[in-house]
Amino acid sequence: MTHETFADVDFEKQDGVIDVDAEIARLAKLRPVEYERERMIAAGRLGVRASSLDKLVAAARPDDETKQGQGRKLELPALSRGPSL
Repeated sequence: MTHETFADVDFEKQDGVIDVDAEIARLAKLRPVEYERERMIAAGRLGVRASSLDKLVAAARPDDETKQGQGRKLELPALSRGPSL
């Protein structure tokens, strides 16, 4: 699977402004190692700190329920009302 790299993408809109949302979406699709290689350049181009870009990209990534972590999703059965007293 190939991903677009920073050099492969045209970030400029017609008015000369970078499409921040499109860049964040592109970065969110990258594998972690690819993102790490591009984050400083992308942060500079977007005019944000790398730590801020990290948060924006993390928020744009889809939740991965198969990802290993502490605990697991708790699913409770629906409650039904008992007889009235």
